[in-house]
Amino acid sequence: MTLRQRARLPMLTPAHSPSVVSSATEIASALWPQASVILATTLGAYLLWKRPAISGTTLVAPWAWALATVATVGAVEAWAITLPTSESGLSRGALRYFAASLACCPVVAVLGAKRPQDRAWQWTVLSLWGVLTLPLWHTVATGGEAVELTGLWRLFFVGLCAMTLLCYGPSRNRWASLAAMLGQACLLAPFAWPDAGLSSDAAPAAGLACFAASALSIRRYLGASKRPIPGPLQRWQEFLDGWGAFWTVRLAARVNQTAELQRWPVRASVTGFYAIDEAIDVDALPSEQLAQIDATLDSLLWRFERHVAQDSK
Repeated sequence: MTLRQRARLPMLTPAHSPSVVSSATEIASALWPQASVILATTLGAYLLWKRPAISGTTLVAPWAWALATVATVGAVEAWAITLPTSESGLSRGALRYFAASLACCPVVAVLGAKRPQDRAWQWTVLSLWGVLTLPLWHTVATGGEAVELTGLWRLFFVGLCAMTLLCYGPSRNRWASLAAMLGQACLLAPFAWPDAGLSSDAAPAAGLACFAASALSIRRYLGASKRPIPGPLQRWQEFLDGWGAFWTVRLAARVNQTAELQRWPVRASVTGFYAIDEAIDVDALPSEQLAQIDATLDSLLWRFERHVAQDSK
């Protein structure tokens, strides 16, 4: 074949031409919001199904904030489906940030989950959410093109995300808290870490997937159960699983004061009860001491959990 004949051969279009890549990107951008809506609907239904498990406890408010987060993310993504895939403006990113900032509220609600101030505490959580949305309003007021978290704002959100793991890391829900923290990070990634490789379209779906993994791995705790209360040692562990290390550490000091006065051979910690003498078997305490520990927990935990006695009235 001569050089002239070769020159007349048609040029083959590369498989990865810019037009093909652009089409694939547009398809992915259209599918991610749909996946987010499906995840939000499924997770929201699951949370509603589990609602009776926390009835009568102070964890109802954190549950409500979690449900609001899922519903808001799903509503924003449902709205994004109606927009042309080529449209990229402040409105889409602003609403996504509005929903992402809400994800930091459930764990803050847990910090005030003690009667009688648990209801008033929700105004504090709502005020915090208002503060978290300030970067959004600043961007709108200054005519910015996108919400971007830098400096102290980024550190502030990192601290709020880490609070989830710090609160439940010592409990048996450590993996659930890790998944929840990753979900928060995914929702905030396009605004705090835009170079992380997670697109603004994929971030909501990734965050909801992490939240779903967290919800499915949460262990059931005593406060949600209508069965007879088990031993106080197990009850203490289940309180940690439900309300986290923040409240467990605070109540442990109160329990240990009583333990010293009544000369119990055990002390309370964030990981459970431990013996002050190696020769003592914590799991084989006399029934009289177990009853004393249980009575002490009754006097403290009624501000948090639903006692079985309330269900029999």
